[in-house]
Amino acid sequence: MTTRSSAALLCALLALMCAAQQDSSSHENRSTPVRAFTPTDAQHILAGSCELMPTTAQFPESLKSAFARLTRQNRFALANPGDAYQETDVIKRQELPSRRLIVAGKCQSFWFIHYEQGGIGHDYALVFFRADSHSRLSFVWGGRGFTRAGTVAKLRGAIAAKLFSDDRSYYW
Repeated sequence: MTTRSSAALLCALLALMCAAQQDSSSHENRSTPVRAFTPTDAQHILAGSCELMPTTAQFPESLKSAFARLTRQNRFALANPGDAYQETDVIKRQELPSRRLIVAGKCQSFWFIHYEQGGIGHDYALVFFRADSHSRLSFVWGGRGFTRAGTVAKLRGAIAAKLFSDDRSYYW
């Protein structure tokens, strides 16, 4: 290797190291992480016109698939309002889902599902999905809490009151 090519290689390595240092320091200077979708966004989405789906039979297949992926299930499983589901951690009927729909719908280009989940502790979740350029729905935001909100207006209020926590990693 010639002196000239060694010098060029050394300059290139130094430039890469400087760029990496600038990139990492810019991340370190952020006081809060930047999130693409926030509870405030969810609140604004729900303020618009929404098409509600009172039963899972009205869910498009893309929403069922996205929900199954998010909840790590092999297939879609969500009981309809009023239907039986696994309310506690005592499994009496294996075929029953552990989650039950409260309200779901589409607002603008977003889909949402608010549901209750049984088990050792009973709680409620709200999840949002959005379609990508290939029309595949992806999870964008979710929160958990102990509030059942049967209407879009109540959901908006619960989000505003910070009754759905989104600051932890959850098993949906």
